[in-house]
Amino acid sequence: MALLNKKIKSSTLIETLVSMVIIMFGFSIALQIIINVFRSDNYYSKLNAFTTIKSVEADCKKNNRYFDEKLNYENMDVYKSIKQYNTDKELQILLIEAFDKKGSKLAEHKELIIL
Repeated sequence: MALLNKKIKSSTLIETLVSMVIIMFGFSIALQIIINVFRSDNYYSKLNAFTTIKSVEADCKKNNRYFDEKLNYENMDVYKSIKQYNTDKELQILLIEAFDKKGSKLAEHKELIIL
């Protein structure tokens, strides 16, 4: 058996833990910056509008509420309308649009339905 007479250079457990804490601190700062960028952009409001439109669509189909109406949510207005498709009386277009308080369109959903 060969004996090792040289000391192997390595880092201690404390040094490793300190470096891991510094790296995790940097990651947490970067994550907060990314979250703030997404929230400040229109991305968050468009995503919220899309999920609201999907819930209005599901409620409309579940309760057979096929008529025009305006719905007010916390920071947006949702307009639901039914329009005739071409000349066919059974085919209708379900149009759901979400607008912010300034009046700009955030999201829209169109679907062809049979009444």
